[in-house]
Formats: sequence, structure tokens, C-alpha cells
Amino acid sequence: MANEGDSLPMYFASWNDAVAFCHRLTEQERAAGRLPEGYVYNLPTEAQWEFACRAGTRDATFGGPLLVEAGHAAVLDKTAWYGANSSDGYVGKGLGRNGAGPRNTGEKEANSWGFQDMYGNLWEWCRDWYGPYPGGKLVDPAGLPSVMGR
Repeated sequence: MANEGDSLPMYFASWNDAVAFCHRLTEQERAAGRLPEGYVYNLPTEAQWEFACRAGTRDATFGGPLLVEAGHAAVLDKTAWYGANSSDGYVGKGLGRNGAGPRNTGEKEANSWGFQDMYGNLWEWCRDWYGPYPGGKLVDPAGLPSVMGR
């Protein structure tokens, strides 16, 4: 695992590490009387993560449609670290093909719910796996059942 500073996101933590952290946090908060009965800390499903990223909007991002011109997407430049901007001014250990690495949190625009850093920077762990959903209208779908709760 890597944790180089309080403003950087945690990375190189496995899915199992993240799930174990949620279990330990649940036990700690329950023992301290700060977690209501029946509640647990858990990773979000991919659908929950996407809903939180978009802050209830229906576009590809909470900032509007994803329009790419000359390799840049103006809406992402304001809201996310991604391939076209992640190496701009980066100083540190490079992780990807473009030599960029983890960026400090809180440097990009928040969505209308106050969430920042939901797009880009580093990969995030979810409780389920992305993949095709069955057809029809779905509410909070869970991903592929063969991966849930590995």
C-alpha cells in the first residue's frame, strides 16, 4: 500500500484490504456506539458510485456532456485528473504511461452534492464489478453476482 501524505488518495490497496477496512471500521464504530443497529460501512456498488459521481444528473458527467476536442474535454479539465491533464505540472512518482501519478485531493470542482475527486486520479474499488446490466429499467443494480463478496 502507498500513503505518501494526508492530501493524497490511498493507492496500491487491494480490494480485500478495502473490504477488511470497512469491516474493521464497522466493528470500531459499533463498539463506540456511533453506528446505528443494522448499519455497516461497505464499498459502494458501481451503480451507487456512478450516481454519486453524477450527483443525480443524466449526462456523462455532473458538469455536462463529455465533448472532446483536441484530446481534451473541457468539462473534465475542471472536474477530473485524466489522461490529457494528469501529467500537467505533476511532480512525484509516475505510475502510468504518461508519467503522472496520484494528485492531491480537493483540487478539482465539486459536484452539486459537494463530492470532489469522483472522476479520474486513481481507480476506485466498488463492492461489485462493472459489466452489462440486464435490460429494462433498473434501480440501484448490483453488478455481476459471481464477483459480489469475493
